[in-house]
Amino acid sequence: MGSFIGHAVPGSIFLFLSIWSFIGTLIRKHQNTKPRRGLLRSSGTTCARLKTHAPVWYPCPGKTLSKIPLEPILKVLCAFVGVLGELFLHQSWRLIGKNGEFVEDNINNHSHAAMYCFFGLSGVVDLVMWYGIIPLPPMTDYVIVSASFWIEGFLFYFHLQGHSEISVRLHVILYIVIFITAALFLADVFFTQHHSLFSLIRAVLIAVQGSWFYQIAFVLYGPNPWKNTPKNVEVLPIAFAWHLFIFLTLSFVFVAVFNRFCGKKYTRDNQLDEEISDEETEDIPLKST
Repeated sequence: MGSFIGHAVPGSIFLFLSIWSFIGTLIRKHQNTKPRRGLLRSSGTTCARLKTHAPVWYPCPGKTLSKIPLEPILKVLCAFVGVLGELFLHQSWRLIGKNGEFVEDNINNHSHAAMYCFFGLSGVVDLVMWYGIIPLPPMTDYVIVSASFWIEGFLFYFHLQGHSEISVRLHVILYIVIFITAALFLADVFFTQHHSLFSLIRAVLIAVQGSWFYQIAFVLYGPNPWKNTPKNVEVLPIAFAWHLFIFLTLSFVFVAVFNRFCGKKYTRDNQLDEEISDEETEDIPLKST
C-alpha cells in the first residue's frame, strides 16, 4: 500500500461497499428481509432464528440474482486477487531470507496479505452459512467480519514504527475508525434489535474509511505531498471531522430521498416477497442436531 494506487484502490472498494451496504440496509428495513437457505439447515431451532438473524451481507435485487450470494463470492475473489498482488506480483512471497532472517522489504506485503485473508475468510463463512455446508452458530458471519476489521486495525496500529509524524497521525485516525467499525459488527451479535441503526452507522464509517484512504494517498503520495510540519499535522483531525460531517449529511439526505421515492414501493411489495419466502422455506428440509 505504500503508493498512491495502493491507498486509492482499497479506498474505492470501501466507498463502493459503503454505498452497497447503505442501500441494502434501507431495502432490508422496508422489506423486513429474513435470511433463507443456509441458516435453515443449521439446527432444528432455526425457525426461531430465521425471524431475527439477517445475514451480514446484502443480496442483489431481482428474483434471479437474489438467489446467488454475489457479495460473498466477490469478497473471496477480491481477497484472493489482493493476496496474489501483494505476495506474487510484487515478488514478496518470501518472508524469511536465505540468511534465516526476516526480509524487511516484504514484511508490509505480508501484513497486507493477512488483512486480505481475513476478509476472504469472512466471505467463505458467508458462503458456508448460505449453503448450509456446516451447521455454524447464528451470527457467526458478524463475528468473523468483526474480526476482519479488528485485524485490519490491529495491523495498522503496529504499522507506524519509523513513520513521520504526519503519517502516524493519518494512520491513527484510520485505525480508530476501523476499531469502531469492528465493535459495531460485534455489537450487532448481542443487540439485534438495533440492527438497522448499527448497519447505517457502519455504512457511514466504512465510507469515511474509504475517503480517508484517499486522504492518505493525496497527503503522502499526491502531486503535492504535504510537508511534515506541526501545522499540517494539526489540520488532519479537522479534515477528518469534515469527512465525517459530509458523509453524515449525505446519509440523512439519502435516507430522506429513499423513504420519499422508494420506501412505499418496497413496503407495498413486501407481502408478496414474504409469501414467496414462506413457500421456499417449506421446501427446505431441516436437519436436527
